[in-house]
Amino acid sequence: MHSPAGGQGLNTSVQDAYNLGWKLGAVLRGEAPASLLDTYEEERRPNAAEMLGLSTKVHRGEARRGEATRQLGIGYRESSLTTDTRAPGEGLRAGDRAPHRTVAGVRLLDAFRGPHWTLLALGTKAPAVGDAVRVVEGPAAETYGTGLFLVRPDGYVGWAGDTDGGLAQYTERFGLNG
Repeated sequence: MHSPAGGQGLNTSVQDAYNLGWKLGAVLRGEAPASLLDTYEEERRPNAAEMLGLSTKVHRGEARRGEATRQLGIGYRESSLTTDTRAPGEGLRAGDRAPHRTVAGVRLLDAFRGPHWTLLALGTKAPAVGDAVRVVEGPAAETYGTGLFLVRPDGYVGWAGDTDGGLAQYTERFGLNG
């Protein structure tokens, strides 16, 4: 697929597929209600509109290819699937793409790979979670800090907290407590 912004259409298509894929899988397995599929449009439409606007500007010569065209800043902070129980602040928030680092000898890129959720417990002990959630424990990590970070199958932080307050209710929405 070719686009004026240098391949961003392909990246958008992959992100679209991953976003819809994990949601469709959860619904088909009976782990989540069909209404989860409605969040695909909620999350992807604003990003698609932004990319279309950027593509148009690049095509007209009003903008140059760069960080924005690589789509690394796409996030879902305003999504109804995003919960951050920490005090507002700078740095990584629920809805952001989970950065790839090595934590306690585990490459997070490898830990995130696959159709499962991943709970990062950084500088704190991981609470009990269902078998459907992979757990990685380690010290506070650069760009993450300290806390609990539940990473969705598409690599975005769905839930973040300093404690596990509210985590069980969040995971229940996706059938992850069993």
